[in-house]
Amino acid sequence: MMKSEIAEIRSSKYDDVSFYGFIAALDGGTNYYFTSQDLVARDQPINRGVKVEFEPFEEGGVRKARKVRILDQFVNQIKLAEDRKIIPKGIKTGEELKSKVLEQFEVLSSTTDYELFEDGVFLLLRLLGIHDAYQYPRSKQAGEPDGFFMAESLAVMYDCTLQKDFENRKRTQIENYANRLSQNSEFSCPGVSKRLPLPPKKQVWIITQGETRELEDFRGIKVKEIAVSDLCEILKQRLQSEGIFYDMPRLVDKLTLMGDKLMLMGNA
Repeated sequence: MMKSEIAEIRSSKYDDVSFYGFIAALDGGTNYYFTSQDLVARDQPINRGVKVEFEPFEEGGVRKARKVRILDQFVNQIKLAEDRKIIPKGIKTGEELKSKVLEQFEVLSSTTDYELFEDGVFLLLRLLGIHDAYQYPRSKQAGEPDGFFMAESLAVMYDCTLQKDFENRKRTQIENYANRLSQNSEFSCPGVSKRLPLPPKKQVWIITQGETRELEDFRGIKVKEIAVSDLCEILKQRLQSEGIFYDMPRLVDKLTLMGDKLMLMGNA
């Protein structure tokens, strides 16, 4: 296997989420060609500068790559955050990185830029350690949520909104999301070829700049408003703790219980 980084990504000419690109050659030769089909895990975000390992081969005089595997997810997520201007470039130390990551993600609590909010929430979920997180392409979001994620026993279909009066505006959408989760044992996302078996606990989240609370229980599916500031707080605890928030079961329990009415009554 060979290690290098993505030199270029280009969208497919077809109206889908497939793409092709080139991996930088370290010997001064031509770069290695690959397509989205050559990725070992196709659900992970990829962009220029992302570190990868791959199996090189030559076909028809063209250098190609297969079995392309993305390396060091945390570093790659930071690179994507830099590219999307969520965090600044030029970080030199681990402590500075932690500080800047937290500082920049706190911007999500006050931004008026919807695309920044949506992209930031997705990156925030990934940095929490949720690897099975999927963001719907904006071109295909009509009637669809902004994203979906699974973490062990929990599945969440989520929407991001900057609207304060979202409950009435999104009522039909919320019911649609809850119905889809309750009526299906599997789920599929645009750009993901396989159907995903749903775990037993299913929730609908509306991620806002407001407060975390349980809105209703819709046929066994809990619908919640989740404050982005509370997700940022979990990230802060994860980065600054001695390991407790790297424990996935504990993280999933915390996410599952966020905003629960019984939990709020118990804390009163």
